[in-house]
This record gives sequence, C-alpha cells and structure tokens, in this order.
Amino acid sequence: GEEEGPRKISYNQLRDMTLRIANGLRDLKSGDRVMIYMPMIPEAGAAMLASSWLGLVHSVVFSGFGVGALRTRIEDAKPSVIITSEYTVRRGKRIPLKEIAEEAVKGTNVKLITLGRGSIPFERENLDPYPSRSEDPLFILYTSGTTGKPKGVVHNVGSYSVWAYAHVRWLFNLQEGAFLSTSDVGWINGHSYSLYGSLLNGGNVVWYEGAPDFPSYERLWEIMEKERVKFLWTAPTLVRLLMKNGEIKGSYDLKLKIVVTAGELLGSDAYDWLVRNTNAKKVFEVWGQTENSGYIASSGGEILGLLPIKKGSVGLPLPSIDVSVVDEEGNPLPPGKPGYVIVKSPS
Repeated sequence: GEEEGPRKISYNQLRDMTLRIANGLRDLKSGDRVMIYMPMIPEAGAAMLASSWLGLVHSVVFSGFGVGALRTRIEDAKPSVIITSEYTVRRGKRIPLKEIAEEAVKGTNVKLITLGRGSIPFERENLDPYPSRSEDPLFILYTSGTTGKPKGVVHNVGSYSVWAYAHVRWLFNLQEGAFLSTSDVGWINGHSYSLYGSLLNGGNVVWYEGAPDFPSYERLWEIMEKERVKFLWTAPTLVRLLMKNGEIKGSYDLKLKIVVTAGELLGSDAYDWLVRNTNAKKVFEVWGQTENSGYIASSGGEILGLLPIKKGSVGLPLPSIDVSVVDEEGNPLPPGKPGYVIVKSPS
C-alpha cells in the first residue's frame, strides 16, 4: 500500500482470517447477500471467501465509487450486511469508506461490519463450509452501467469456479512465480485473477492498494522487481496513463514471462511501450467480460501454448467457447466484415 510496507499472508493465515469473518456472518442464511465495500487489503479477499464459505452471495463494490453508486447497488441486491473499512488510501489521501457506507445505508436495515488492516473483530470458529450446489449463486457483480442503471451479473459456484481455475491455469503457470494483477476486486478481473483463479491454482498473488502511479509512475516496476513478479495482468487505460511520462527511466531487474492486457483495445503504441519497458517474453491481449467470468479469447497462454501474437488481435476463442460474428439479423458474416460478436456456447 501507499502508507505501509508489504504484508505477507500465507494460505493458512488466509484460512484463519476467513473463518473469523465467517463467524461474524454466521447468523445469516445461505443465499443472503453480503456487500463488500473495501480497499485492496487481504481482509477484502477473506471477506469474499467467508461469504462463499457460508453459502452467502457476495457483491463487491469498487471502493472508488461514492454514496450514489453504492446506494443504487444496495437497493438492487438488498444485502443483509455491508462489510467495509474505515478508509482507503489513494494518492496520499485517505478516503473515508465507512462514512460513505453509513450515508448509503441510511433508512435501511442493512448492518455495517468494519474490518481494518490486520484487524478482524471476531474470534475464529471452525465452522463447516456450507454444502453449496454447483448451480447455487456465488456472487453478484455489477457491470459499469454505461447504458441505463448498472446490471447485476450472477455467477454460480460450480461454473465460475471451474472456469476461474481453467483459464487462469491455461494462461499462467502460477507455480513458477508471483502474479501481479492491477485490477481492483470490485471488477471481474479482480475476482478471477486477484483471488479465486489464483488461489485455485495455488498461486502467489501480489495486491496493491493505492494509485499505481503514486508517488512515482515507476511504482509498479519497483513492486515487480522486489516481489520477483513473473506474470502481470493490467489494463490498457493504466498503460496509457504511464506512457504519458515517457519511458521507464529506472534500471529494474525484472523477471516477467507474460504480460496480459484486457478491458479495451491496447493499440500499437501502447503495445510497443509495454514490450520495451517490461522486457517480458510474451505480451498479448485477451478478451472477456463480466458476463463471461473472465477471459474467453486469447493468443494462448503458458500452459495452453501460444499462437503467433498479432498486434490488435485477441487471438481465438478458448476451448469450449463458440464465438461468431453476425449482422443485425443474426446471420453469420465472413472474415473481414464488421458485425456483432456473439457467444453461442459459453464455457
């Protein structure tokens, strides 16, 4: 984080944190919603895992959102509890998350639980995990709502877990080294890469709380060198933000094997900048959406093998995915003709 040095959390410690938070939620019944409005701290991940441990349905809200956005999601998801923190830190300023959450729940019966950095106000109880069925809901995650109000996408326990394991396995060999994902847990990439997919693969994942270009635009390079990061997932928006400062001027001993971007078109200039400044063995784009639970098209990956990487291309649909390009009437179009992308068979 911006204010504190690194915390290293083992799988056993994460289990302990999860069970302590689960103890604080034990009065809820399976299917109840738990909203999580927290910074990128380990307690946020433990709160997500505690929810799934009890058969609850979590809905993570990006900590950069304010009262209005949080209230809209509360009214739609109808959570019993909101888990929050006193504050998050961004660009050297403390943003009062708890105060925002208190304002958002006014006039409702939603209970607030506050977790701090290294501070969970519950004792551990060795609760048995709820025997969820494959088709039970695991979480609700809201799309950004570029048209109309935000839409809650529901992912189920079995289908999400299998795909989170499989596509992260295909893309990265997480047994080889640390994985840094710059996505907040408030987004689908944060769910799949910062938490579920990485843990299911036994990976070592690096989280960062704060602005990735503060106090220096080389902040991520400092972290990647120190933690000996092998795999990086990031967004083109962040790459273009860093590019404004020119080339990375520091001399960093990076060990990157794969750098992957998703979220929007990377573009040729940003692609070349990433190649020059990360010195990664492979840099390529992937495509997926909140609805898909992760990426569904790629040039391949560390385990799957790689196709020739072509700038501006997201490769091919992954195994089990059937994608087509159609016109407005739904008729298939030949290569070279622009149209609408449809997914005929999900994972």
